[in-house]
Amino acid sequence: MRNIIAGIFLLSALLMSCGIGSQVDRLKALEQCSFGFQSADSVYLAGNDVPKLISRGEAGLLANPSLVLAMLQRKIPFKARILIQVLNPGQEEAGISAFEYKIMIKDVQLAEGYFDKPLVVKPEGGTTLVPVKIDTDLYPVLSNSRNQKAIADFLSQQTEQIAVVTLKIKPAFDLGEKKINYPGYIDISREISNRQLKSFLAAR
Repeated sequence: MRNIIAGIFLLSALLMSCGIGSQVDRLKALEQCSFGFQSADSVYLAGNDVPKLISRGEAGLLANPSLVLAMLQRKIPFKARILIQVLNPGQEEAGISAFEYKIMIKDVQLAEGYFDKPLVVKPEGGTTLVPVKIDTDLYPVLSNSRNQKAIADFLSQQTEQIAVVTLKIKPAFDLGEKKINYPGYIDISREISNRQLKSFLAAR
């Protein structure tokens, strides 16, 4: 979220004049927050429980008959629920009223959606958990054999492997009964290892 301040200052005059300055202050405070992946549950690929696939050594797409069938049908539904922890070390309350989001690994978009509940993080070490749902078709990603191998290797390797996951959010400000969208997305990136991912999946 390093670029958030520049965008906020460009909008501050307009937003202050609209009477939503406190929302701008909370968004500024959100820039100082740290974000981490707390857990992942209800993770299914083409109807298969992903942790069970991994535990049986079936991380490769062609290791499971139902995944092969899904590939032939050109549709591989992927569903998951991710809990993101937001920690506020600052002195001011942080938050936004709502936001659009996208989840990316490298340049590949895994999911997009809209979180329509206020996000509020208390100051001085306050934390909150944000549930983000993924419901997408991974066929465009997994139809590429290189992507298949990269994912299988990441999940099956005993040595630590690192991937960068990016959460892109577009905040919204309340103005009466209307919402004003932030121009563009704010990127929140974090490295995650295959060991961490497996521990997230195991903590269901």
